[in-house]
Amino acid sequence: MTQAQPAAPLDSLDQLRAAVRAPSQATTLLQARAIADQARALGPVHGQLRLAIVHTYTSEAFDPWFNLAAALEGFDIAVHHAPYGLALGEAR
Repeated sequence: MTQAQPAAPLDSLDQLRAAVRAPSQATTLLQARAIADQARALGPVHGQLRLAIVHTYTSEAFDPWFNLAAALEGFDIAVHHAPYGLALGEAR
């Protein structure tokens, strides 16, 4: 899969997972979003995962990758980033 050339359509989540696990090059952010959209279109949604992140750095940049991983496994995901300064003990 290259950035200039879109991936060939795949018929199942299994085929899409296999293509992502054996890439010919690194997956770009735009490709990750497109693959996640394709995965959601191919398979049923098993449910929604909820992920909360307590962080000391900007973590929102990971959201497309969380979405990709969840979509490939047939899940929607809701990611919540705690405000800066929240202690881990307060998050429990």
